[in-house]
Amino acid sequence: MRRSGIVLLSLIAAAALIVFSGPWFALRALQSAARDRDVQALAEIIDYPAVRAGLVSGVDPETLGPAPNIWQDPVGAVRRAIIPNRRPPAVVERRLSPDGLHAIAGEPSLFPRVRHWGPNRVRFAVRTDAGESLFTFQRQGVFRWRLVHLGLPPVTATFRDGAR
Repeated sequence: MRRSGIVLLSLIAAAALIVFSGPWFALRALQSAARDRDVQALAEIIDYPAVRAGLVSGVDPETLGPAPNIWQDPVGAVRRAIIPNRRPPAVVERRLSPDGLHAIAGEPSLFPRVRHWGPNRVRFAVRTDAGESLFTFQRQGVFRWRLVHLGLPPVTATFRDGAR
């Protein structure tokens, strides 16, 4: 009986460690995917409509997402057909490209600075040559974390000249 209690406590501790280390793994996965230019991995980690809406003020996140299906969202599909699709500025798209994200996120680090840690939202501060950027991850299930907001450093020459 005593041995099963120790095993149960060990399993609970291991599950808690796995759940609470998820944002750290998500940040490292984002940094690695940006470095390796893995667009598919970035698409799984980043909630692009939410991040774009945070980068561009006044843009409705629904206008940046995929077109609604007529059978699932008939009002949204009709509205999409009537209202033209507004695109974010090119500088936003350059920052969300793998090269732009790599310039902002830098190389994977073992201990990134944590600005906020909550049960469903975690914010990391990453310092690179471009400045300090804030990466906000939100829980999308028990083990899945996605980037929902990107706080950028002040505009630098990296993005002004369009090189990256």
